[in-house]
Amino acid sequence: KSVNFRESDVVLKYNLSMNSFSVLGNTIEKLNIVTSNQIASNIYSISTCRCSTIGYGCLDTAETSQPLDQDSLIHICLSPNSSDVKIALFNMHFSKVGSNQIDFVTVTNSSGVTGFSVVRGNGVLNAPLKVTSRLFTELFANGAKTFDARGDAFLKFHSSARKLLSYVSDRNLQQDGADAGSALYKLSIPITKSATSEVDYKKGKFTSLIVGGFFTLVVLICFVTYKKVY
Repeated sequence: KSVNFRESDVVLKYNLSMNSFSVLGNTIEKLNIVTSNQIASNIYSISTCRCSTIGYGCLDTAETSQPLDQDSLIHICLSPNSSDVKIALFNMHFSKVGSNQIDFVTVTNSSGVTGFSVVRGNGVLNAPLKVTSRLFTELFANGAKTFDARGDAFLKFHSSARKLLSYVSDRNLQQDGADAGSALYKLSIPITKSATSEVDYKKGKFTSLIVGGFFTLVVLICFVTYKKVY
């Protein structure tokens, strides 16, 4: 809301020879209240890409077209589209294409899942955020060929500059740390199931457990025998 004051010049003429005067015919007029609707839209967005193991450079088309297989590590970089803002908080999950089902939560409140995903970087244009995560078998179920890495990000002003919101009639100056809105993002990633079937994979894990357990048992028997002898 705003108040508009209208400036007017008023001229008063009077005669004091009679030591008496009056001002007649004064009128006042109430100004009409002018209202308007302004549509504000966030001019900031999030750019995502698969990036290299070292650094924050995006992979080229030839590299990203190569599908990833089970248990591969994937590196995803996120950056704002302007140096005016930074990513203050973000979330990410992996899901099958065409499904709203969340298969794996990768990042919650800018923190990775302990033992499975890691977050690095500053979240600014020249130093993006980098998420490194392992791909799980569930993403490859039913012959899936792609999956989506998607989520939302909350932005804050990174420097004392303008352009937080683009208004119909003007732009406002914003202070460092002020909210700069939020943005959704999505990145589709090709995958392929490895030649080793899931059954073979589980058998391999089971065999490893048996071998490991047998080796441990042998060591214990030898230790007990040694104690008895000496």
